[in-house]
Amino acid sequence: MRGILFIIALLAIGPLSIWMNDDLVSDYELRGHTLVPAGISTTDRKCTGMPFLIYHCRFKFSAGGESQSKNYLLFAFGSPKTVYLMKSQQTGALTSSAGQEYFWNRVVAIVLSSAISILSALVLLLGVIGGGRQGRAAPATPQPRPAPGGHQLPGYPAPAARSTFGQR
Repeated sequence: MRGILFIIALLAIGPLSIWMNDDLVSDYELRGHTLVPAGISTTDRKCTGMPFLIYHCRFKFSAGGESQSKNYLLFAFGSPKTVYLMKSQQTGALTSSAGQEYFWNRVVAIVLSSAISILSALVLLLGVIGGGRQGRAAPATPQPRPAPGGHQLPGYPAPAARSTFGQR
């Protein structure tokens, strides 16, 4: 049962990483803009580390009377120390310091997670295909072979003795 859950987790990590990275496209578009502090406070900031240097960071903020949240999955040697909201002077779109400073780390996390999912799916597929082929093949039986010097190899039956009586 644990093996099945492990395989499901490996298969789901790629799509899950894409879903957990909010606003990746809009953060890419804002990279060329002039960004200024938005003056909006963030709450419930939390970064948790996962295996293989992957961090899941999330925080909440209120903008326009609504409570909103942002999630980031990033590959880094440490989580962001501070997170503050930034606003584009050209469009007024919101982003965060972590969203901009760790943009390529987020892309790497998505690529690595997707690669893990694809490789897991291939291994699972090859295991199912390979397992089906092995089940149809006839089992091989060992054939006796004489060892050098006329001695029998261990683990194989001795060949039947031949009678030479009466033969010329």
